[in-house]
Amino acid sequence: MLKIKEAAEELNVSISWLEVDDRSIDFLGYRFYHGYTLLRKSTAVRFKRRMRKVKKYHELMDPISAISTVMSYYGWLKHANCLNLTRMYIDYDIRNIIRTLCFQNKIHNPLPSKII
Repeated sequence: MLKIKEAAEELNVSISWLEVDDRSIDFLGYRFYHGYTLLRKSTAVRFKRRMRKVKKYHELMDPISAISTVMSYYGWLKHANCLNLTRMYIDYDIRNIIRTLCFQNKIHNPLPSKII
């Protein structure tokens, strides 16, 4: 640590040390904290809008588009600490819509039947 500071002084470079516990690192749609990972707020808002849209207009949407939308966001959510958000928006209605669309189009249902 002392060598880094001496080298920075020789090169006239300022070094700022970030406190990991106080700040998050925003990267690839997530906010990484020291002990947990959250979804970025703009991603969460977009996710909520898309789930409401799928729930309301799933009959008018292309079945593959509806299934891939839900599964894409589920993939984002399962890598973050946002179980309550997942349970709230990928609820029984969404799971039932995906199950029905998969059955009608003879596609394997990739969504787990129960979200832990």
